[in-house]
Amino acid sequence: MIVAINLRVEGAGFGTDTNVVTMITKEGAEELPIMTKEEVAVRIFDKILKNM
Repeated sequence: MIVAINLRVEGAGFGTDTNVVTMITKEGAEELPIMTKEEVAVRIFDKILKNM
């Protein structure tokens, strides 16, 4: 899995408390809406567990 941070969305990226990311797996790509970095981490962890 690759997780790409979208740096073009205001309020997302480095130096903020929120991110917009795209999770890319062999099944396809899923773009997550702007959410806290903790929420992003939970979604990544859930995706990893689902694909084990």
